Amino acid sequence: MHQVILYSLRLINIANYYWLKWLDQFQPVPAWTRELGRYFQTKPTKILAAYRQKQPQANNLWEKKNRNSLTAIFSFYRETDYFIYRQCFYNRFNAWWELAWLMRRKPKGRLLEYGAGIGPVTNWLIKKFPAWEYVLVDLDCPASRFSRWRFRNLKPVSFKTVKSLTPPVTGKFDIIVARNVLEHVPNPLTVVQAMINHLSPNGWLMADFIDSPGGENLDSSYRQRNKTLSLLKIRLKPIFNIYSDGKDAGYGLYHQ
Repeated sequence: MHQVILYSLRLINIANYYWLKWLDQFQPVPAWTRELGRYFQTKPTKILAAYRQKQPQANNLWEKKNRNSLTAIFSFYRETDYFIYRQCFYNRFNAWWELAWLMRRKPKGRLLEYGAGIGPVTNWLIKKFPAWEYVLVDLDCPASRFSRWRFRNLKPVSFKTVKSLTPPVTGKFDIIVARNVLEHVPNPLTVVQAMINHLSPNGWLMADFIDSPGGENLDSSYRQRNKTLSLLKIRLKPIFNIYSDGKDAGYGLYHQ
């Protein structure tokens, strides 16, 4: 029964995306630029222009340094604020109705958003579930600083900073989300092991792991991809799996 409901909600997410995308064409300025305008203290129209200007610069940023060390990999996300724009743009119509359905079944709980960046999942859920606790984990970088600004007046939100290969996670969580992060860390197997260990009994893990190595999608991460996907299947019960191959590998939802 859970599987049918969750699959249906996944389809609703897709329909929701295209509905909001259609509506957005009637807005005088794209809705996603307004919050960024407040953050950068400028007009939304200038946000769109800045996004287009910064994109080609960021596309060449990875190759400007030798990225073989952990310090060099981490510094990549500190060297430009472009990722704030990119994450706001790519998450502008996203919804997570399957997570909302899981959270409605529990009045209070803990959610971990790992590699949170601007905190898109937390931002979508917190108004619906203000009694939950939200922990956002990421590097100290412009995107995480935007996230701290975004949630500055919301007491249920706290932050942890990644400083090494050891995930800075403590306690148990009812839901853990790791979207657009595993392909960017050198040790995805260790990260996923830590997430599983920090799941509450009957907890849920949502994750993706794209199958497209190169640049910021680390080769070292790609070499651990198959073992990481196998670990998820062995340690947890998949409702739907991350695809084993294909550039658009989808996302998986797993139950403790």
